[in-house]
Amino acid sequence: MKLFILFLVNMLKLRDYQEEYIQELRTQISQGKNRLILCAPTGAGKTVMFSFMVSEHLKRGGKAIIFTHRFELLKQASGAFNKLGLKANLISGKTKTDFKAPLHVSMVETFNRRKTELTNLLQEKTLIIFDEAHLLNFEKIMPLINDSSIVIGATATPYRKPKEAQLKDFYHAIVHKADTPDLINKNQLTQAKSYGISIDLKGLKKTATDYDTSSYYSENKTYQGVVKNWERIAKNTKNSATRVTVAGSNEDKSPVSENLLYPVKNCALTKLIKNRDKNIIPSGKPLFISLIEI
Repeated sequence: MKLFILFLVNMLKLRDYQEEYIQELRTQISQGKNRLILCAPTGAGKTVMFSFMVSEHLKRGGKAIIFTHRFELLKQASGAFNKLGLKANLISGKTKTDFKAPLHVSMVETFNRRKTELTNLLQEKTLIIFDEAHLLNFEKIMPLINDSSIVIGATATPYRKPKEAQLKDFYHAIVHKADTPDLINKNQLTQAKSYGISIDLKGLKKTATDYDTSSYYSENKTYQGVVKNWERIAKNTKNSATRVTVAGSNEDKSPVSENLLYPVKNCALTKLIKNRDKNIIPSGKPLFISLIEI
């Protein structure tokens, strides 16, 4: 008998809009649409929603697998699993795969390298989750999926470039119940205050469909004054600055910033996450962190 996902009240407290998402997903599945996009803005709790779905699916004898493209997202999902009392078997090069486990998590590239031995495992899964479903690397897995399996792709940006394979070629429908302004109005997200300067794009070359800004920022000294403005606008608060290059990030280290009472940490995002448990971010101190390529 085909398994349907039924969603009941769980120990994980869902927000009202999350319940609306889950109810709509259930409705779409009951109508025979078993490949769905869960589209929700950053901060809406997509991981919480699909983890809740997985929990309810497993209670009814289903088998599930969650695919991500980054190790950090595996850890994020694990946190939600813990709240639901779930235990997932991690598919990796360093762990032994338990083929009898009802729940697996895997990075897509790892699974693809081992697809010969893991295809049957995937065929047996009745619920498959793709986190950040708009990314192209999930295309490698899709042909291996059983036609009767329920597939949910979670993403905040359901868009691909015109020449790329489109999400509509694989998914049957999109479930979209809330946008960022909706979550701000519900006090689930903080209202953003934006500051900026005028950028002159004249003379910039294009790479594919985007501007090549590799030399623009340094030549036009766009980043000068970042730390001073941080002091002026956000003094005594913790902040992060996203930079596209390591060289650009190094520009944050000015004679002024080196003498600030508010220390400047200069590190790549991967290093920041890897050392998160080693207090790379001191607690209780104002901090300006320069992150590379978020």
